[in-house]
Parts: sequence; C-alpha cells; structure tokens
Amino acid sequence: MKTIKQLFFLVLTLVILSDCKKPEASETGTIEGIVTNAQTSEPVKGAIVSIGTTTSKSTGDDGKYRFDELEAKSYTVQVQAEGFETNTKTVSVIGGEVRTGDFAMVPMVPMLSTSTLSLDFGISQILPVTITNTG
Repeated sequence: MKTIKQLFFLVLTLVILSDCKKPEASETGTIEGIVTNAQTSEPVKGAIVSIGTTTSKSTGDDGKYRFDELEAKSYTVQVQAEGFETNTKTVSVIGGEVRTGDFAMVPMVPMLSTSTLSLDFGISQILPVTITNTG
C-alpha cells in the first residue's frame, strides 16, 4: 500500500510539473545599425534615424544607432543627414531578436544651372546671369 501511495504522488508530481507553462518568448525586439557614407565607408555622425512619426534618434560619432523594446512587427526606418540623400528601408522585428538595419548614405551632388537669356554684347557690358542650386 505504501508503494502505491508513493507511486501515486510521483505520477501526480510529474503531471503537475509537465503542465507548467513554458516561459513565453519575448514580445519585443531591437533594431540596430550603422550609417555610413556610401563613397568612403566612413560613419555618418549626427544622422537622424526615424521609425514612424514619433520615434527618432541621432547617430553617434561611430555612426551607430539602436532602438530597443520594439513591438514585433515591420518598421519603416528612415535616415536623414545633411549633405546626403534620404534613405529608407523596411526592417522586421522579431520578439527576442536584434535585427540589423545598416544604411550606406549617398552624398548629394550639388546641381548648378545657369540661365543666359539676356546676353547682349552691344554697348552695354552688363550680362545678367541667374545661377540656381537645386541640390
């Protein structure tokens, strides 16, 4: 009878322990990356990295950024930096993981245009010229 009771408690203990919930995977994740100059591979300091319309961070001297505790879903990550074209990509966050979103920023090329609509080589030596920078 004593062996039956011990066997019963052993089975009961195993049933109770096997029914315990396993810890759930983290429901948040991280996006991190580095912003570099596409031509020189140097880090871009002070670039503004945004996810959505309310969350943004500035890159450090090393060009790195990091967003922690993000809900598991896809994010549109946008990077803006003075002298560079804006860059955007989609990064999917998975709970408990660190996802990488590196950016190679393309420098803007200044574009100058001139207008020579009023060139007059007569008596006057005034040559009105318009210069426009569209970059």
